[in-house]
Amino acid sequence: MDANPIDYPLDWMPTEFTCKCGTKCRVDVEFSRWVEVMNFYRHCGKDKGQYFPGRIIASLEERDGVWVRI
Repeated sequence: MDANPIDYPLDWMPTEFTCKCGTKCRVDVEFSRWVEVMNFYRHCGKDKGQYFPGRIIASLEERDGVWVRI
């Protein structure tokens, strides 16, 4: 877990999903009209993983109703 602040770009979007392990997750992705790369993200070994358009800025888990960066 990292407590350093993240330097977010002006345009970004959060993507929330529930992992197969039951954890509510969020992946913040840089939003751009010109997506050149799809980035793969998998939360844990039980998760099948998925591709996100653009640069992944942060991955977070919901813990006690608060988003925590992992």
